[in-house]
Amino acid sequence: MNINSVLIFGKVKKYVDEKTEKKQTDYDYQSLSLRIYAKEGNGFFFIAGHNPGRWYYDAEPDDGNYGNTSMEEVQKAMESGEIQIVGKRGISYGHWHNWKDFEEEVLK
Repeated sequence: MNINSVLIFGKVKKYVDEKTEKKQTDYDYQSLSLRIYAKEGNGFFFIAGHNPGRWYYDAEPDDGNYGNTSMEEVQKAMESGEIQIVGKRGISYGHWHNWKDFEEEVLK
């Protein structure tokens, strides 16, 4: 399982371009995020388009605060969490119930 955030985000951008049948603008790319929703709690792990070089964790999505996270925590979430690609204004470009399905469709 590859957890390199830059590589994954590049594939996410390509997937969104193919799904929408057009190349997105820089603003659209910066608004994208790949989220992994942990089984427990309200939080989610994510890669953000404005800085795809690292993984973040948002424990309370309603408070607007988030921070860095460890790769071990990301790996754990990948093994059991649900995955979603979200764009500007909360547009969902896809939802997968597990990392394997996401990997087969997006990271191919």
